[in-house]
Amino acid sequence: MNPSVDAEAPLVLVVDDDKFTRQIMQRYLTRVGFRFQIAGDGKEAMEMLESLRPDVIISDWMMPEMDGLDLCKWIRQNEDLKDTYFIILTAKDRLEDKTLGLEIGADDYMTKPFQGAELIARVRSGLRLRGVQKELSKAYRKLDSEFQILADLQSSLLPDPLPVLPNYDCAAHYSPSLRTSGDYYDFIPLSQIHMGILVADVSGHGAAASMVMAIMRVVMRAFVLDLLSPGGALTVVNNVLIQHVPSDQFATAFYGILNLHSNRFVYSSAGHNPAMIYRAGTGKVEELPNAGGVPLKILPDVRYEEDQLVLEKGDQILLYTDGLTEAFTPEHKMFGDEALNRLMCRYGALESKILVDEIWRSVHAFVRTEPFHDDVTLVSLRRKPE
Repeated sequence: MNPSVDAEAPLVLVVDDDKFTRQIMQRYLTRVGFRFQIAGDGKEAMEMLESLRPDVIISDWMMPEMDGLDLCKWIRQNEDLKDTYFIILTAKDRLEDKTLGLEIGADDYMTKPFQGAELIARVRSGLRLRGVQKELSKAYRKLDSEFQILADLQSSLLPDPLPVLPNYDCAAHYSPSLRTSGDYYDFIPLSQIHMGILVADVSGHGAAASMVMAIMRVVMRAFVLDLLSPGGALTVVNNVLIQHVPSDQFATAFYGILNLHSNRFVYSSAGHNPAMIYRAGTGKVEELPNAGGVPLKILPDVRYEEDQLVLEKGDQILLYTDGLTEAFTPEHKMFGDEALNRLMCRYGALESKILVDEIWRSVHAFVRTEPFHDDVTLVSLRRKPE
């Protein structure tokens, strides 16, 4: 290394088994102020890279021991080196050769013989791109940290632990597709004998959806505690969202109130997926009627209809968001309502936690390697058989 070169200057590692090529590159690069290191082949470069962190690597394609493509593959799999700017140097100039090099993971391609001006220009271009990448990575880490704080705050708004209800068991699963979610569920004590149960789904994802979700929680907890009418509560929430949420986002919601003495469940829906009920007396699964209603924050002063049922011993209600039934495989096959119905028939008689765990396990196995593209929330409530 040239001792006159600034110790803070960008470091270039040249990997080439040809001594003459290395000397030419060193002459050009050190002349314009770059630091310089050499390796005779890919294997030697790997040993050097255990401790060396160059800004740019220029590697010949054809070399003994390990060629440039294998070195590039190794670097892209190394967590500490994968973002290093990599230039393939070769005498091959066919388009398919260039394409192969770039597909392997090289950032740029330079053919022999090369000109000094081209060499310097490509290295400088790589350094500029690497600088932009570092700034973007720094900004991403900051945003990711802020989103993690927001996700923690959002999780803290969910009921934990779930309430202990006489003669009932309940369970919930909440899985955001991103750090933050537009899904929301809650168990809201309204009186000594009334428990409100809410599941909602805000359109979109990320921070904006999570903020609408937080506003919904505040409204439900602060404005409707005296309302034993699910439809009336949704009307209040709808008008508050229209007044205070300027974005074009909307939300669907299912809200029910359980009377723990009479076991009567009164409910209303704002465009949400129809809840499902397992009837212990028949072993059949039904969708609850009144699944319509206008989603929240679409129209002002909407009146939401109500319906009701009595939960007999062993009956179980399942509420969910559409991220569950609309989950799909890598082949774009959707999970769907029928699969959920079958799971309800199979596990609906069991404890709520078993039902929720089995549904989540099944849908997770169904999608295999495909990520969830929407948030998934499940809430179940079962009247105990005894």
